[in-house]
Amino acid sequence: MCTAIRLYLGNPSESMYEMNHDILLDRLPGANIPMYYKTTRMVAELTGIESMVHHMCINSCIAFTSPFLNLNNCPLCTEPHYDQFQLESTARKERVPCQEFHTIPIGPQLQALYQEPGSATHTHYLRDERACVLSEIEEKGCPDKLSPPLGSVEVNGPVIVGEQ
Repeated sequence: MCTAIRLYLGNPSESMYEMNHDILLDRLPGANIPMYYKTTRMVAELTGIESMVHHMCINSCIAFTSPFLNLNNCPLCTEPHYDQFQLESTARKERVPCQEFHTIPIGPQLQALYQEPGSATHTHYLRDERACVLSEIEEKGCPDKLSPPLGSVEVNGPVIVGEQ
């Protein structure tokens, strides 16, 4: 099980997982390494995080969501939404998208981070560092040095003293 999870987390694309899975089974014929789908379910059960699958244009023009959900062709490049060969071979009953993409909602990821105490501490690093710098500014008038994240222009917008 550990090997399967490491394979999945190392590169969660299905084709890469299956290729590595097959190589491992060639080298270790008796190894108990589950297929991609079973590993995906196992990781989802352990973490509580599942990806959401969406259809998209084969040229990545749009995602077939919301206003484009029921379209049969991309409004930008006119490529078909569904695999035409699959549609024809199943008498238009089986609609297989030409391309899919996966998103992982941020909420469950953050919840998973906060479940482990060490990880939760790391998520507060920037806030804690900023509080130390602000405290130094109040005491000495300027900090001795800024740690890399706090020294960047993006993070150092307007700061209200006392804000945390």
